[in-house]
Amino acid sequence: MIGRAGMLIFPSVCYEGLPCVALEALAAGVPVVASDIGTQAEVVADGVSGLLFKAGDATALVRTARMLQGSPELAARLAKGARRDFASRYSADRSYDRLVDVYKSVGAT
Repeated sequence: MIGRAGMLIFPSVCYEGLPCVALEALAAGVPVVASDIGTQAEVVADGVSGLLFKAGDATALVRTARMLQGSPELAARLAKGARRDFASRYSADRSYDRLVDVYKSVGAT
């Protein structure tokens, strides 16, 4: 269902853990418009997989969402970037590789 969206808007003003909904959107190739607070700013690569706006600034949120909505070229570029960014940072294979690296670093091989 999320894969049919033109964008995911994630306007949280709270520090989130790892925002799964944003990861799901990236995996589906859906650009994320997110506030620039906490892990949202780490998960969403501004201008690569989505766009960030100042947390709590409703005007900036609307401006950013409209910019994405009004530019099919930008939306297509961010959609490709979202898929690519997810695959390189959060895919199951990448997560497994990181976990193995952690175990190796503590001598648990």
